[in-house]
Amino acid sequence: MAKMMTLTLLLAVTCVCGMADMTWARKPAPPPSRWNATYQFDMSKVPAGVLLKNDKGFWTVENPTPHPLAFNLIYSDKELVGGAKVVNGLAFFYFPSGIPQEGKQHLKGWQNLSKEVTTWRITDFPSAAHGFDGQDKVFTRATPVPDPEPFTLKVLYKDRPYQLSGTIVYSYNPAYDTHHKLQVPK
Repeated sequence: MAKMMTLTLLLAVTCVCGMADMTWARKPAPPPSRWNATYQFDMSKVPAGVLLKNDKGFWTVENPTPHPLAFNLIYSDKELVGGAKVVNGLAFFYFPSGIPQEGKQHLKGWQNLSKEVTTWRITDFPSAAHGFDGQDKVFTRATPVPDPEPFTLKVLYKDRPYQLSGTIVYSYNPAYDTHHKLQVPK
């Protein structure tokens, strides 16, 4: 009986130490960047009828026209395996092997999951050149804000390559000041 209790206690301690060791082994989140990067589209480059909206820092696209505008296209061996498009006021997603539905045939290809899904949130922005500044050394408020830089977003419009363009604008990131306990000038 004593051997059984000792073995149980030893197993419990090993498990607790093992779980604690796994928790402590995780890497902390990287420090915040010195700059906030804001993406601003050149609205003169947006196709007629297509609406781009900035909703609380997230860009969404709505396309009531019959001409498809496709984003996030993913190819494998030159075959489309994923993506999204907006056309005729609805958002569609590409499923190469279909959407599993109980008791129904899998729906393959471009599918609208719900008539309520009418917009697409743009997520495939190019990385900001100064997006990681200040993570390896501390920048003060005396560091000048980087100049705006252009960006392009490759999409398909009317099933042809198209580019939406705009500017990345930088500003001070207040989370950086808090993280590094910097004094913010008044």
